[in-house]
Amino acid sequence: MPNKSFSVYLGSPLNQPRGSKASEFLWIRMSSNVTVIVPTFNRAKYLPACLESLLAQSDAADRIIVVDDGSTDGTAGILKTFRDRIECVRQDNQGKAAALNRAMPMVESEYVWVFDDDDVALPDAITLHLNALEGSGHGFSYASYQRATTNEDGSLQPGPVRRAESYDDRALFIDLLEENLLPQPSIIVRNECYKRLGPFDERLVRSQDYDMLLRLSRSYTAVAVAGITYYYRLHDGARGSGNDNFAFSAVNDKWIKYDQIIFDGLYEKLALWEYLPEVSTEHTLTPQQRQRALIKRFSVMMRYCLWDSAVADLTDLLRESLADASLSDGERQILHRIFENRALLMFRWGYDGSRIRKELRGGNRKLADQIRVELSKSLYYELNRDLAGGNRRDALRIAARLVPLLGVRGLLAASSAK
Repeated sequence: MPNKSFSVYLGSPLNQPRGSKASEFLWIRMSSNVTVIVPTFNRAKYLPACLESLLAQSDAADRIIVVDDGSTDGTAGILKTFRDRIECVRQDNQGKAAALNRAMPMVESEYVWVFDDDDVALPDAITLHLNALEGSGHGFSYASYQRATTNEDGSLQPGPVRRAESYDDRALFIDLLEENLLPQPSIIVRNECYKRLGPFDERLVRSQDYDMLLRLSRSYTAVAVAGITYYYRLHDGARGSGNDNFAFSAVNDKWIKYDQIIFDGLYEKLALWEYLPEVSTEHTLTPQQRQRALIKRFSVMMRYCLWDSAVADLTDLLRESLADASLSDGERQILHRIFENRALLMFRWGYDGSRIRKELRGGNRKLADQIRVELSKSLYYELNRDLAGGNRRDALRIAARLVPLLGVRGLLAASSAK
């Protein structure tokens, strides 16, 4: 086998010499070059396990910075027991985004790992991320994780694994528009990417990590890590900040509230072509591409209960569709997912479907019927689940809304659909 010469290169591959390939360089790991940031607020019960797991990494982090965001429990005492191994910053309670913005200017390493105070890292987590990132031109890496419930003594009981798929080009960003697939501890990011994108949005008590993930995946490519890197702890402790502290039972409503801030802005900021994974740069869309992009954006806005934006796209979709308009299997699946796990939220958030019903009465009838059937399938699933679970009150309430929205024929079609 012929010898291959390499150049030793210690800079960032995002700035490596033009025209060169990552395989032409020998990357030397002088240290992990990773700074871990742990924002914490009133998590004294879980913080020790979190910090111990970060200190036990096979590739040790260069620094672990904990930002105590005004905790009022025993957090200060716990941090004192770690003071010789970590750096601590204390601030008045301002929320997780502000805590992260406090720590980010302190980072001098090439990589940043933001880790949640109630999760637990596996020993080779940093190693796996660095193996994927070093020598590549990717802005960040992302990994699978394992859900874990909390036993009475605070220990973890491992559960299902959430595996991270490998994505090409812009496909990750497109899928992230419909769901936050990667909690913040799943990713390690090049520090320069964070610097270019600017601070975390301090308006967001919840979903500040989702907002940043969308910004990252829109601007940079990413690489999947081969392995599971941490335990995602499930527990019923309180969430949020001092000014907006809420119980576990309110998590979904809070996610919707703050996700709406994110996606209301994205509706104005993203061009239609950015909703299509196969389109990499701005150009004039064909009628078929525009239809697919409108369907995708309609789907995204409905998932986050932004009714005005969603109905505006539905109106354009029906108005502009050709007489022989039809949907591909992929587009049908998108429409079918619109109300997955969101049907009840739709009604709880005060929307009775009247505007959608109005628009479905006009426009291209064939396309309207296809959209109606897909909505019927998803909504009927929610109705049937409530009936099967003995929740007759919610079932009757949903049925009362579904009949005028979808019609008896639509419900019959849904009941016979597989």
